[in-house]
Amino acid sequence: MKTTLPVYAYHHSTQQQQQQQHSRKVVHNPKKQVSSSSNSTMNTSPITNNTSPISNNNNLSLEKLPSTMSSYYNYVPMEIPMAIQEKLQEYERKNNVKILYCVETGSHSYGYHCESLSDFDIRFVYSSSLRDYLKLRNMLATYRGGEKSKIPTSIQNIFKCNVNPIRCVDILGWELRRSFSFIWSGNSSILEWLASERVLVSRTNNIDRLKNVAAKIIHGSPYTVAYAKLNTAKKNYHNILDSKDKPPTSQRDVLDVKKTLFIIQTLLSVNILEWKYLINTNHADVAEPLENIIILNFRRLFDTVKALRTIEIEKEIEELYLLRQQVPNVPLSSLHFGQRVESWIVYELNRVNAVCSSLFVKHSKDRWAQHDQAITDELDALFLDLLLENDKSFTYHPNNGQ
Repeated sequence: MKTTLPVYAYHHSTQQQQQQQHSRKVVHNPKKQVSSSSNSTMNTSPITNNTSPISNNNNLSLEKLPSTMSSYYNYVPMEIPMAIQEKLQEYERKNNVKILYCVETGSHSYGYHCESLSDFDIRFVYSSSLRDYLKLRNMLATYRGGEKSKIPTSIQNIFKCNVNPIRCVDILGWELRRSFSFIWSGNSSILEWLASERVLVSRTNNIDRLKNVAAKIIHGSPYTVAYAKLNTAKKNYHNILDSKDKPPTSQRDVLDVKKTLFIIQTLLSVNILEWKYLINTNHADVAEPLENIIILNFRRLFDTVKALRTIEIEKEIEELYLLRQQVPNVPLSSLHFGQRVESWIVYELNRVNAVCSSLFVKHSKDRWAQHDQAITDELDALFLDLLLENDKSFTYHPNNGQ
């Protein structure tokens, strides 16, 4: 049975009204009407975008990482990006691999980090040489060389910065085959890596092709990403809910401003999929660009969803954002509007659960199966092109996915 959605909050009555609103460039709200040309709501919002993307993300070497990373901040001690660069170079030397793509994720990419306390989350994709991939030890599941002689499937390290021991640097990298496997299955983590605007290293001209394939995968199976987002929000909320009646053993057991913003962000991200694949289906056969579906920056996500529906706790969200920068670990329960925000989260969790069920019904696996082989072939071609592009011992002849 198809679940009936409480979609009354969205600014859509008919397709004709949608077209009229679009032609007038007016955002409709039951309580107010604001002309988008004046941008009064946008400009007065306390939520600011601290991300300044580098214009050319196809030519960012590891050697340039300190200056590239510094360009995203008003101020960051140079020792931090230099320590990150040193670690990444060490990984390359020890494992005989090459980092193809590296980004910053977490609260810095979301735009609600605390300047003096937030950790640095670094994520990257790496590959070995084509010759290494063709060796039997890396092709056969059981081979006498053992696991230690094979290309590592992941590299991870967490360390503290000497310049600021309170802050940690969390580094995680996935090998190219593993990354492609996760992209093919619609893994939300790797999709966020590709969607991050904070690109630190890019040694390939094929990243746009990879983003296009990722967008097609979401288009063919939007419920996969939606369910992943919903489960992340549920896990973050219910883990804290289960510990409410117990004395908190750490700050992780408390629903503070940061965790609240993350849960809200995760729920709002499903709203984008809901709008695209359940409500505004005029262009449902066209895959949206990845950056229009996976929106990491909180300001852009928040403003995008506000233009589509009424967010009942809009003012409270903006206050939470300001508090995150001033008093980052204040518990939600200590705020005068905390109960209202938590009630909205519970309501939205239930509503988004219904959204995911409807996405599954409407975009079933039968439809995805039609695109399965084409996507696999495209990833196969892209995998080989990436290896050839970065292996100087071979002549590179891109086939552009053919």
